[in-house]
Amino acid sequence: KSDKDSSNEDAKSLLEINDPEEKAAVEAAKKKVQAMKDTLQKVKDTLGDEAYENPVTVFAYDSGEDAPFTACQGMPGDIIKLAGGISIFDDIEAGWATPSWEEVVERDPDVILILEYTGGDVADKKEFLETNEFTKDLRAVKEGKIYSACCSDMQGSAGSAEAVKEIAKQLYPDKF
Repeated sequence: KSDKDSSNEDAKSLLEINDPEEKAAVEAAKKKVQAMKDTLQKVKDTLGDEAYENPVTVFAYDSGEDAPFTACQGMPGDIIKLAGGISIFDDIEAGWATPSWEEVVERDPDVILILEYTGGDVADKKEFLETNEFTKDLRAVKEGKIYSACCSDMQGSAGSAEAVKEIAKQLYPDKF
């Protein structure tokens, strides 16, 4: 054998997983990833091309009373897009930003997606949006289209595919 052949065999043996527990963990991870891919494909198939060609406009409200802290692009924006929506601040080249309330009013979103931290914070944020001088007259508020999503799942996590599905259900209830 040449030194090159020996090196290749050594490298292959380093990549092999021989421990049964490690093999089981790798297989479980592969199944989890496939389940996430399957969830995303089911959402895409359920929504159809129309939802992605004419997405629902979304104001993703994280926090802030003087000015809103909101999702724009990056992982949060991608999750909204996969669910058939688009952030009203998709033109801001950042994952997160703090625009003005006037900008939110000007862009008048179809829906508001409250990013949930504790469960109890959704009701407080919703009440704020329903009574705030800037947001109380938004179309989404008047039509009761204020929804929520788990903030940590919007960052990219094992729950992100499920978050896409749950957001899509809120944006397109007639399709689910």
